[in-house]
Amino acid sequence: MSLRHQVLVDFPDPKYEKYEGDGAEGNDDGVSEGEGDDESDGLEDSEYDGEGDDSETDSNVDGCGGEDSGQEEVESSDSEDTTSDDDVCLSEDDFDFVAGSDGEKKEPHPVFNPRNKYDPHFEIGMIFSNKIELREAIHSHAVSTKRSLKIFKNDKRRVYVKCQGDGCQWVMHALKLGEEITFQIRQYNPEHKCARSFNVKNVSSKWLSSKYEDAFRTDPKRNVKGFRKDVIKELKCHVSRNQAYRAKKKALEAIEGKAEDQFDSLWDYASELRNSNPGSTVMMVMTNGADGSGQSKFSKFYVCFDALKKGFLSGCRPVIEVDGCHLKGPYGGVLLSVVSIDPNNNLYPLAYAVVSGETREAWQWFLELLRNDLHIVRDDTFTFISDKQKGLIPAFESVFPGADYRFCVRHLHGT
Repeated sequence: MSLRHQVLVDFPDPKYEKYEGDGAEGNDDGVSEGEGDDESDGLEDSEYDGEGDDSETDSNVDGCGGEDSGQEEVESSDSEDTTSDDDVCLSEDDFDFVAGSDGEKKEPHPVFNPRNKYDPHFEIGMIFSNKIELREAIHSHAVSTKRSLKIFKNDKRRVYVKCQGDGCQWVMHALKLGEEITFQIRQYNPEHKCARSFNVKNVSSKWLSSKYEDAFRTDPKRNVKGFRKDVIKELKCHVSRNQAYRAKKKALEAIEGKAEDQFDSLWDYASELRNSNPGSTVMMVMTNGADGSGQSKFSKFYVCFDALKKGFLSGCRPVIEVDGCHLKGPYGGVLLSVVSIDPNNNLYPLAYAVVSGETREAWQWFLELLRNDLHIVRDDTFTFISDKQKGLIPAFESVFPGADYRFCVRHLHGT
């Protein structure tokens, strides 16, 4: 991918938060955790934890093999396949209606309603818009009925699912309709002969994140403990601590996006700032990767709007305060900011930058750009206020040797 569309980050390795339980519940990787793991087989958590389509998910489905345009192609020996290729490909007429013995058209086949995806109702002849919708409906049926279901055939033309309960005869066989991407249920036994179970293998963090995404959109700071308690009460299924944590993480990623995607948008963001704010200074610095790959990586980003420059030169006092705050995210970094004081004694923002750390090199780079933007020629008329951060004083002495320096009393008291 070209640099125009992908920005790597030259910051320390991502720091992902890890949920630490008390050890009583196990983790999201083992079947011992109430059979609700994220890496188990069949239509279980690994099947829905993968990103994108089914290409990553069917490594844990019995007999799964290669890919075909994002769909699985599986041949399994666990169950007999009595369906011929002629039966698999239905005609266009079969898709529209069922012909009676007298040649009259009957009612069209029922179509699955996505609004019922968390409480689906199946019947023979039901049409699904695509394979993913069918698989998600099967997964939701397993959770709603408190039974563990497993896919035994899952290739580009058929999906064959059975209940794993002892002696249970629940089964579903769906086939692809001709050259379309739609699937139709051709064989279905809706009766479960097995007992309900509190430990359902199909409870997955991916499924939970999708179901409760709106809840996290309303309250993104909802704690994992309370979320897990509410889910167990509602679903009446076991949910491990790690599953609840991972479900929250995936839901927030779906809502807010990933950090990597945000860095990929920096080029477009910088270009839009320049176009919409003529005269502004927008600078992004890239460095060659230290891993020898030759790919450029994000290092620094600086913004100073033209309106802020003119406002400072027109009426602000020659008093400038600089500070930095650490960014909370997988890649860390520091946000550097500069403010002044306007004629009403209010804070007046001037510029900001994102760097890897509060080092002398980063501060000097930031202050040099600020000096050029504010047209500071005589630095002896300016006073700078700071919290006496490491590397900041040498940078001041290098860029503004004649300026006065003052330190924040609150920071001095705190240290």
